[in-house]
Parts: sequence; C-alpha cells; structure tokens
Amino acid sequence: MLDLIAVFPLVALFAGEDFPYAIIISFLVSFTTINTTYQLSRRFSTNGGYYSYAGRILGKVPGLFVALSYLAYSIIVLLAITSFAGYFIFESMLDFGISSARTIPFILSAVFVITVFAIVHLGLKKSLKFTLIAGTAEAAFIIVISFLMFLYPYDGSAVIFYPGNLNGNFLTGVIFGILAFSGSGSSIFLSENSKNPKKTPADGLALAFLISGLIMIISSFAVVAFIGNYLTLYVNNPAALLADIQQKYGIIFLVPAILFLVLSAMNLSVSYLNALLKSVKKMFMDNVLYYGKGTGKKGAASVLLVTVITLILVLSVLYGPYNAFVYMSSLAGLFFISVHAFANVALVKTKGRVITTKFFPLVSLIFLAAVFTVSVWSFASEFPVIIYMYIVVMILISAYGFVTFTHKEYNRDIEFHVG
Repeated sequence: MLDLIAVFPLVALFAGEDFPYAIIISFLVSFTTINTTYQLSRRFSTNGGYYSYAGRILGKVPGLFVALSYLAYSIIVLLAITSFAGYFIFESMLDFGISSARTIPFILSAVFVITVFAIVHLGLKKSLKFTLIAGTAEAAFIIVISFLMFLYPYDGSAVIFYPGNLNGNFLTGVIFGILAFSGSGSSIFLSENSKNPKKTPADGLALAFLISGLIMIISSFAVVAFIGNYLTLYVNNPAALLADIQQKYGIIFLVPAILFLVLSAMNLSVSYLNALLKSVKKMFMDNVLYYGKGTGKKGAASVLLVTVITLILVLSVLYGPYNAFVYMSSLAGLFFISVHAFANVALVKTKGRVITTKFFPLVSLIFLAAVFTVSVWSFASEFPVIIYMYIVVMILISAYGFVTFTHKEYNRDIEFHVG
C-alpha cells in the first residue's frame, strides 16, 4: 500500500499518465541490478552486502566509498519512510477531526521509528516473522483492491492506456520506481545468519523481486484505471486515493487500506533496519567504521535511533513532513544508483557466464547512468535542494575517506571478510 500512496504519486509527478510504463521500465532496469546482487550473493557470503563485494573485488577505496554510500542511503530511506508515515497518520487524523497541531507529524514520526527499532530489538527471527506475515497480508489486500479498481473505476474517470510523452521527466519518474524495488535486496545482509548462506538469501531476493514487481505493475495500471483523468489531483494529494476508495467501496475497504499502508511502511522500515544494523556491525568488524579492533561498537542501534529522530526533527522544521519525504526519496535514489554502479563493476570483474556477469551488469550501468544524469538535471532545475544535499553528503563521505587513507593505522586495519 505504501507504493500506491507514496511512490506512485512521485513517479506520476514526473511521468504523468504514463507512470505505469515508468514502473515497467523501473522493473526492467531493476532486473539488471537485481541480477548483479543475485550473482554476487551466490559467490560471497557476507552481511556487509554491497561494500563487501566492492571491497573484496575492487579494493579498499571503492569498498570504503560503497560502505559509506550505503550507510547514507539506508539512513536516508528510513528518514523518507518515517517522514511519510508521520505525514500520512497526521492527515488521517485530520480527516477524522482528531488533531491539527503542527508538532503532531514529528511526534508521530518519532513514535513510528521507535516502534520500528523496538520490533527489530525483539530479535532477528521475530522481526523476520513480522515482515513475512505483514508482507503476505498486504500483498493479498493490494491484489484484491487492484481488481476492484479495474472492475469498478471511480465515477467520471476516463481510462488512458497508451504511452504518450516519454521524455526526460519520464526517466526522472523511473528513479522513484527503481527505489520502490530496492527493498528486495535486504535478504543479502542476512547471509551469515542463513543455514545456506550462498543460496537462501539469493533465492529470497529473486522471489521477493518477482512477486513485488508483478504486484506493482498490476496495481499501477489499476490506479490509472480507477482515477483516470483525476491523476493530477492524485499527484497533488496522494491521500485523495483513499478518499476515492471510501466513496466508491465504503469504509470496509478504507480502514484496512489505512492499516495496511502504515503496516507497509513499518514492514519496509524493519527490513531496511535489520539490513542496516547487520551491515554496520560488519563494518566495525572490518574496521571500515573504525572503533579499535574486534566485533564493533556497542550501542550502534541507539546512535542510529537518535540520529534518525534528530534528522526527522530538522527536516520537519525546514521543509515539512511531506516535502521531507519527497527530498529524502529523491536523495536515496541517487545514492542507490551510486552503490549499484560499483556493484556492477565488481561483477564484471568476476568470472562467469557472459550474459549474467558481463552483459546484464553493463546494461545496468548504462541504464543507471542515464537515469542518474537525467534525474540530476531535473532535480537541479526543479528541486535544487536535493542536489545540495547530495553534494554535502558526498563531501562528508570524501572527508571520512581522506582521513582514513591518510591515517596509516586506519588504512592498514581495513579488511573485507567474506565467506
């Protein structure tokens, strides 16, 4: 449900009525990037994920850059989801006449992220069980509501199903679609916790990508079939889709739609946080994040929690919760491309079948480079603050890298342990 209310409007903001085709392109592009992740996870067993692959194959400098970029990416994604959760719950409360205080979105976001950390704190098995049950229930509901949208569209809507203006803005929309598929890769960060570390995470990755991809494509066309020429209203106010669902199908579908949307955001956040904490622990073990020698710094989860809540407060004050979501989602897309570009190069340098280890990663690189270039150009003209944020984070990453590689002890101790 998070995709229908949060991601699809962002894609439609740039791709317009062609946004279902942007989702299809995103799926095809993501297939080439998922192939890279799949192939590397079959070769190496590590909770470090992308940075371990890059470091092991390409060397310390690329490995460190990917590690820090992934760290930034994961935190930014958590900020995006949490900001949207606070915004959406607040808007729902307004609709029911519960509250109108300006501080409520931040408080709701803080409560949301604390709940996510609490679920993860229960342990890996319990949190994974939560994501499995929640994800299955959500998928079933989306399939049901999608078929209803096809069969019983909103009154007065006109269905438009043909590609029209596939320009640069269309490609900018693709970056948000790619971001929607990125959660499929969370399983690779649990490799060392799997009974079959070189098979189970890779199979989970492929299955999650296939199922989520098919559901997203179907639901994107269902949304267009449902709202038709009311797409502009949907882009300007994503929650309007829920109001339309209530008006057309009644509160019996509205209530579960709201619950599944919040549950979807929480489910995705739990998956990202599990992956992030496993990767951070590995970074300390590899001395990528330096804290002496050994198993890593205790309290990393607490530091992350305080960091996320602090940044949410700053973003809420500066931009408001929804704009914060838009900016963080855009920024996450740029870092996603940065991380996967290095993963593609790493796979090309390995031995294997030409089509899976050479052709697909090169195609992925070309796609990602095109989307990155067009997106940066579009953001620079329409949302320059996103580019400023990207530059600031890249400066911080470069500064950390410079300090690390000019300090002989830090540089010497960095290793990339994989199975």
